[in-house]
Amino acid sequence: MSSALEEGKCYACTLKNFRKNGESFEKFIYLKPIFDMLGVYAYVVSVQFEVTDEGNLETAKDLAGGLMKHILGW
Repeated sequence: MSSALEEGKCYACTLKNFRKNGESFEKFIYLKPIFDMLGVYAYVVSVQFEVTDEGNLETAKDLAGGLMKHILGW
């Protein structure tokens, strides 16, 4: 993950997470590196969505891309 971001690449993955009650759930995470005016890796913007099945995963991917375009203007 960190090497992809340092290389200027977006990174997306699905992780298993756990609620306070111990119940597990899947989370889709999309990360985009942000560089300063000198081209130095400075920040990461992230969006996360809970996904429960394959259909939700595809929707999360579409939403993540749309949000990044809206927020970052690209």
